[in-house]
Amino acid sequence: MELEIPYRNDTLRCELPEGCSIFRAGPRRARAKDEKREILRALKSPLGGPSAPEFFARFKKPLVLVNDATRPTPTAKILEVLGEEVDLSRARFKVAAGGHEPPGEDGYRSIFGPLWPGVEPRVSCHNARDAIKLKNVGYTERSTEVLVNVDGLVAEALVVIGSVEPHYFAGYTGGAKSLIPGIAGLKTIVMNHALAMDPAAAPLATAGNPLREDLEDATEIAFGYLDLFSIQAVPDRDHRAFKVFAGGLKESFEAALPVARELFSVPVPERFDVVISVARAPMDSNLYQSQKPIEHAKAAAKEDGVIILVMRCPDGGGGGAGFRELLGEARTREEWRNLLAGDYRLGYHRIVRNMAFTEKGTLLGISEVEPEYLERLFVTPAGSLQDALDIALSKKGKNASILVLDDASLTVPHIQR
Repeated sequence: MELEIPYRNDTLRCELPEGCSIFRAGPRRARAKDEKREILRALKSPLGGPSAPEFFARFKKPLVLVNDATRPTPTAKILEVLGEEVDLSRARFKVAAGGHEPPGEDGYRSIFGPLWPGVEPRVSCHNARDAIKLKNVGYTERSTEVLVNVDGLVAEALVVIGSVEPHYFAGYTGGAKSLIPGIAGLKTIVMNHALAMDPAAAPLATAGNPLREDLEDATEIAFGYLDLFSIQAVPDRDHRAFKVFAGGLKESFEAALPVARELFSVPVPERFDVVISVARAPMDSNLYQSQKPIEHAKAAAKEDGVIILVMRCPDGGGGGAGFRELLGEARTREEWRNLLAGDYRLGYHRIVRNMAFTEKGTLLGISEVEPEYLERLFVTPAGSLQDALDIALSKKGKNASILVLDDASLTVPHIQR
């Protein structure tokens, strides 16, 4: 029995013994029918505020915040349609990169599409480490210091373009997350991300999720007084705009939630011995993005199961020099436990989660990243899909149940009861 798995622009194949049961799950096969019509509908039918034409008639020089190239947000299409309805010639654009590294030329072209040559002089990227550009505007109820980019604070108005998909500790992407951590200082990002150590910080969780509630609180403190127009898209599995909601930040985000849950939360009949977790572009760009497909796979894996991460990572490890430095500070479980007992540092939650799963289960990885980098995240490198499955079946038996979780960065399985 042959199994085929997508691997960026390639395909991986392997042979399975008779007796294995295979179940495949992925985002629902909904397809965007007419992106332009859907975007136009949202722009002209706002939730909690003026329409896009009315908003842009009032504010001539807004700051437009967009996601970086690691997100499946259909930014270029939204800007294309928006530009046909309003005058964007004086708008400025900022990539809300959070703590991520800035996009390269290919990244900018991916974000802005055919508009890139025309908007390039008016585009900047947020740098969470640039202290000169950051200002303290207060503290959240959970004592997170709110440092934000001053460009956002002094803007005449803000336009936020985001997409709403599952996020493994913020519940969902989108909404306030474009602002915090999108244009927040590194200290704010670290303090907020420390809340990811709480088990309540989970995929699809908003109410009662301490991390989500903290970033919403920080966003209100920093930007609650500003005029803001939000465009939130729920992408289909091809990253086209399936549904779009616009208007107020909270209203547009909350309207998108049930659509995102319907598309990306998929039922599976049981917990599986082996979960093959397939990350697709652009979320497979670097290993720093690996926690999404790992956490989503854990939702369907047995406690002592095997997760096989399939993630090409053409851009390498990612996460910046700070994360790479962190991974070099400990190697054994005992060393990590001693290190983790100190103050939280960005990336600790990844180590904690992977280390906890591998107490009983196994994490295998198929990637172009150096094997040593994988191992430091408690992921055992496998040379091929066949090698990984042979290891998995040696642990779980030739009659093991296998789940192939397609587009695993976006797909959150739930067990049918």
